[in-house]
Amino acid sequence: MEQEQLSYILVKDFIPTGSFDSTIGFKPKIAPVVCLIVGAAMLIPNNLFVRILGLFFVVMAALVMYVMKDKKVADVYSDGVLIYNSKNQDYAYFLNYNDVKMWKVDHEEGHDTIVFTLNSLYRTGFDTFQSNKAYRALEKYIGDKDEKLIRAQELRKIGPSDLIKRLRDKLFKK
Repeated sequence: MEQEQLSYILVKDFIPTGSFDSTIGFKPKIAPVVCLIVGAAMLIPNNLFVRILGLFFVVMAALVMYVMKDKKVADVYSDGVLIYNSKNQDYAYFLNYNDVKMWKVDHEEGHDTIVFTLNSLYRTGFDTFQSNKAYRALEKYIGDKDEKLIRAQELRKIGPSDLIKRLRDKLFKK
């Protein structure tokens, strides 16, 4: 993702103009708790394989919950998003909602990425395991710029008869 046009600022020098909504972190919150509960339940049966698998779940969940450090990836405000530098948490850049043309959640292997396409067609974003929290927070302020919604509206403008005609022309090229 390109970030050349966005300038980083010191987080301690950032003065928000809008009200604070939420902080988006990187580390997952719900999945380790579910794994811990399932793993603990798997320790109850009298089957050795199930107990070993349950112990594995408990250990992995405990590692994620207590050893893996969480870091802020973004703060959502009513007028924009403060996106932290992934290498140095002291720096971030502020992305005003007026500069966003559209945004989406990319579900990649292992994690999700919140991608913003700016009016200048630059793309930027952040990686997180908390994409549902990020989606809910962003939908409050720029829900009308969600890429899925924009694509659906474009398809509705075309109409089903135009889509069928295009498909027929593509399949039966003359």
